[in-house]
Amino acid sequence: MGRVAIRATGSFNIQTRKGVVQGISHRHCRLLQRADGYAFQPKPIQEDATRAA
Repeated sequence: MGRVAIRATGSFNIQTRKGVVQGISHRHCRLLQRADGYAFQPKPIQEDATRAA
């Protein structure tokens, strides 16, 4: 996972925590989130103890 820079050739450079991975084909990538200006982080769902089952 990391940030993506698109090359004119159609391949990608991916910036990860460990460094840059260059020349990745779109066939090896999967979109997880589009950049929309918001920051998202997973949050565990807590069950509400006051709800009746």
